[in-house]
This record gives sequence, structure tokens and C-alpha cells, in this order.
Amino acid sequence: MKYLFFFFFLLFLSPSASLSQNSQTKTNYGSKQIFSYSVQSTYGVQSASTSSPGVKVETEAVLKLKDGSFVTNKFGDDNGNASAVFTVSPNGSTVDLRGVTGQNQLLIDDGTLFRVAITKDESQEPVVTQGVDDSIKAEGTANAFHTSTITVNKGDEAFFNTFTQNYLDGL
Repeated sequence: MKYLFFFFFLLFLSPSASLSQNSQTKTNYGSKQIFSYSVQSTYGVQSASTSSPGVKVETEAVLKLKDGSFVTNKFGDDNGNASAVFTVSPNGSTVDLRGVTGQNQLLIDDGTLFRVAITKDESQEPVVTQGVDDSIKAEGTANAFHTSTITVNKGDEAFFNTFTQNYLDGL
């Protein structure tokens, strides 16, 4: 038993035992191209007003649509084909986007109304500056709007990963 212990001491704990450190490194890298698009259609009404004191502004905007009104956005033509060709130059970039369509049919129904009424408070004395009556200033708007926006994003994404593992080798 003494000899066995002595042998293990010489083999594993002796200063002359040979240990070496090794490492293994793995590297992965790559890239991918990213393309995305979105189409947004919005419709509605808006009204706004501004006025000086003593002036009353009323605005009203009501939009009623008939049955059969629609807003559609589609990627791909009637055959399902779509493409995006990007051209990059020192002065900027462009995209030739084909096969993205939008069809909007807004049928205005009875009861649609756009109205602005501006009235002056007759009890207020006019303010005159250089011969001009400054007390009557007012503006009002009431309207409908429709917007369609296409947003296209193109980019490149790159990655680089390194993993290193160190380990000891004995004898």
C-alpha cells in the first residue's frame, strides 16, 4: 500500500509531472440581407380653428361611407409576382418596387357634412391699428383626408462569434 501511494504521488503530484495547457477556438461568421415593407392606408375627417378674442368659430366634419366602400393593400400582382430592385449610388439609393398595389374606394353617403361658421361678438369694440380692424381674425377648416403610405426597408446584418475553450492535459 505504501508503494501504491508513492507511485500516485510521483505520477500526479510530483513537480516533474508533465502538464500542458491547450485551447480550442471555434469561430462562426456570416451575414444576411433584410427586406421588409409595409403599406398603411388612413382615411378620416379633421377640423381646426383659430381666432382672435371676440370671434366665435364652429367647425364640423362628418364623413359617412356607403356600403361597398373598401381599402385594400396587396403584395403580388394578379399572378402573385412581386419584386424589389435596389439601386445604390454615392448620391443615395432608390427602389423599384413592383407588385405592391392598393385599391381604395370610398363612397360618400348622405349625411356627410363639412361646415365652418365664423361669427363676431357685436358687443366687442373693434381694435384698429393703422386703419385696419385687427379684432376680426379667424380661420376654420373642415375636411376629409385619405393617405396611403408604402415604407420599404432594406439592410444587411453581419455577425462574428468566437468561442475559446481552455483545458489541461496531464502526462
